[in-house]
Amino acid sequence: MKALSIKQPWAWLICKGWKDIENRDWKLPAGMYGQRIYIHAGRSRDELNAATMKWIYARLTEAQGHELVAARLSYGAIIGEAT
Repeated sequence: MKALSIKQPWAWLICKGWKDIENRDWKLPAGMYGQRIYIHAGRSRDELNAATMKWIYARLTEAQGHELVAARLSYGAIIGEAT
């Protein structure tokens, strides 16, 4: 199975179904559309600006009332799968 590396917290949000798109500067190979892929949380720990964190918190609150705790995010690992 193929995997896609995505920075946190975006990888976690995709796995939870709260971020339903992933923007890339390259096209997915035609044979991959609709296929299951692993979601790999990258190792980098970029600092997020306040506006981005506010957006994430608002999205989680709307969805299920969960709070994102950055210290609990996994890095450098497969954390889920998606289509």
